[in-house]
Amino acid sequence: MSAISLTRKQLKAFENLLEGLGIFNYTIHFSSGMKIGENCAGLIIQANVKWNGNESHFILKRAPNEKIFRTIIPVHEVFQREAYVYRTVFPEFLKLQVERQIPTPFKSYPRLYKCINGYYQEMLIFENMKMSGFKLLPRHRPLDKTHVLLVLKQYAKLHALTLALRDQKREVFTEIARNMGDGFFEQYTREAVRRLGEHRFNQALKALDPIKDKVVFNKLYNFSKTMFPKLTALIEAENPYAVVSHIDCGIGNMLFKYDPRSEGSIPTDVCILDFQMSRLASPAVDLSCFLFSATDKAMRENYDDFISEYHRSLCTFLKMLGSDGEKLLPFTVLQEQLKQHSIVGLYMAFLLMYVQSTVTQQIPDIFFDASHANGYSFLYDIEDRSVYNTRIRDSILDFNRFGYSFH
Repeated sequence: MSAISLTRKQLKAFENLLEGLGIFNYTIHFSSGMKIGENCAGLIIQANVKWNGNESHFILKRAPNEKIFRTIIPVHEVFQREAYVYRTVFPEFLKLQVERQIPTPFKSYPRLYKCINGYYQEMLIFENMKMSGFKLLPRHRPLDKTHVLLVLKQYAKLHALTLALRDQKREVFTEIARNMGDGFFEQYTREAVRRLGEHRFNQALKALDPIKDKVVFNKLYNFSKTMFPKLTALIEAENPYAVVSHIDCGIGNMLFKYDPRSEGSIPTDVCILDFQMSRLASPAVDLSCFLFSATDKAMRENYDDFISEYHRSLCTFLKMLGSDGEKLLPFTVLQEQLKQHSIVGLYMAFLLMYVQSTVTQQIPDIFFDASHANGYSFLYDIEDRSVYNTRIRDSILDFNRFGYSFH
């Protein structure tokens, strides 16, 4: 099966969706919606539909059906997780916002039109946000302050909604919590997931100087010896401040919309993509993953201001929702959460920055590269490590400078 082909069931489901939307007498043009290496658990297809002089645009995210790939990645589970977030979690969040008459609700995600279930049939059909003016930024270029603050404010809203549900609708929160555990992080029993983590962690260690960076190198090295049980213990630990988290907070999972008067320099909105790894976790996981992977050392000189702005935004939104943010997540508690749980976000940043920093070579096609029959083409080496070494080393040193725990 090629990157832009569908099974009969998937194609029929898409055609039924079109008819349900009142679209008839149409022609469909399918094309790849991603570059090689941009997605590791789903194939992105653009579907442009022409009908009666009109055009409609969709994104089809289908699961890879290659058996070797399904043995190394929990494909079915991550598709089920994203479907649950869109079909259950987001509607509950929207319902609460409607009840509270929120004028600017959290809706920073594309509309999901349809979900196709079943092994080897998994597919999600979204609106194509690029048709609404959203753009994908170069993954290797760190974000500036305006972009960072825009994203942090949306994460603040996402997290605030969980805290408000826990505060006001305990039964709803309990049901969501029951279905938002056990995800990617519990799949370290899969050899490929472990090898990916080990590879990226070892590459991060190589970016440090064992002599010049001796203290930090030893901390990270010691953590790497038992990182999988430690990461799992942190992510699974009972945490009264856990929120529905994005987890996969890389630049490649964000689209930005701009003020047309600014010639594309002032972002006005952000659309967050890919909730396949979403789960209940400390808010520190999203914050640390995003700030250590999407910013550079110079931008992190504003780190304290970023955390303060996130907390102000969270408390402001919680007040609008009818809850007290200072009680549900005091700033001192947020700081402690960051100290204890940011290592999970740093680990995720290691995974993201390896791909983000691969700028002078083509990333291997993990789905269709026949030269990697074992499915481990993602264990490639970066030919020019200059960008990667600088960014990853700076992130690790900043992590230590902030006083965060390597456990």
